[in-house]
Amino acid sequence: MTLEPANTCRTKLSRWRALFGIVAGGVGLVLVSVVWYTRHPPPAVLWQQIQPALQAKDWDAVEETIRRLEDLGADSYARALRGEMLYRQEKFHAARKELRQVEEPTLRVRALALAGFSAYYLGERRDAAQLLSQAVDAQTTDVDVFRVLASIAYDQGQLTQAVEYLRRVAELAPTDGQPHRLIGLIGKDLDRPSDAIDAYQEALRRNLPQRELAAVQVELAEMLLRQNRPEEALTHLNDVAQTDATISSEPLTEALRGEALIAMGNTTEAASLLDAAVQRHPNSADLHRVRGQLCLQTNQVADAVRWLQQATRLDPFEYRNFYVLGLALQRANRPDEANAAQAKVKELQAMLQQLTDLSNEAMSRPWDAAVRRRLAQLCRSLGKNRLADSWDQAAEACLR
Repeated sequence: MTLEPANTCRTKLSRWRALFGIVAGGVGLVLVSVVWYTRHPPPAVLWQQIQPALQAKDWDAVEETIRRLEDLGADSYARALRGEMLYRQEKFHAARKELRQVEEPTLRVRALALAGFSAYYLGERRDAAQLLSQAVDAQTTDVDVFRVLASIAYDQGQLTQAVEYLRRVAELAPTDGQPHRLIGLIGKDLDRPSDAIDAYQEALRRNLPQRELAAVQVELAEMLLRQNRPEEALTHLNDVAQTDATISSEPLTEALRGEALIAMGNTTEAASLLDAAVQRHPNSADLHRVRGQLCLQTNQVADAVRWLQQATRLDPFEYRNFYVLGLALQRANRPDEANAAQAKVKELQAMLQQLTDLSNEAMSRPWDAAVRRRLAQLCRSLGKNRLADSWDQAAEACLR
């Protein structure tokens, strides 16, 4: 074995020492970096780390994180966190002020959504719609944003816009039947039975609360009867009895069931059903009208007049009551009274047409208080007091 010269050994030893020093220095820098990162994480990491505390409403921990973010100069993160904390504390004025100033792109969409929700809870529909629309423009996928926008649009009379938002809700919540139920109601309000039927049928294919399921079946049956599909209507009305006994025995449900039986030619069964229903609900104009229709169809003209006159007394704003009464009075050879009934039909239909025209105007002018005041007044003239209250609220929202 050959021994290496002493100077060669010393050279190698120096190299090893130098290399060890480099490695040790690198390890030291890594350790220092890890310690520094642990003690001073970037804002995005702090944001993620505080989420469980935010969910648990550990406000002291949240406040501490807000201070750390401010020390780092991360004002957007601090504002976003403070705003969400205030939102969860239901301090909606303060929350909205903080959230609408968030500029950080990764936080802005949620900040806009929460700011919009805050405005909505404050009853400030216009500001809520503007903030939530900005969240939509920023490509939000938060289904609640579209739910609230649909609610605002519906309350303000923007029915077409409400349908668009509801369709987006249905896309983001594919098992929820409620969006299509509301689309069906809008189709019914706009006198578009085919659209309403499609929407109601889709709602039934999805999940609905038990009581809402029964309501959808009744509303669908009503639209099917408008399209002369009584067998299908009766099937849904009979299903209601299995879904919700209370709704099944309501006057409208019973009247629709009677109407379907009459259309199918089951007059004896219809008479028995309607007579029993009138006993339970003596103040139902719907039941009296349908019972009068049955009498007219079976040539019991005097009885038809009696039932239909009572229907007009119970509900003097429903033009169908006067229309069928006019037919019965003509059959009873009472032309003057028949003409008076038909004149009332024209009067009510003219008012309903005015209601339609004003509603269309409201859709094109979503924040015009004056047109909503006129709608409220007209609704009261038609006995639609609950709808009048809704239009009054919509007018107030235009001014906030």
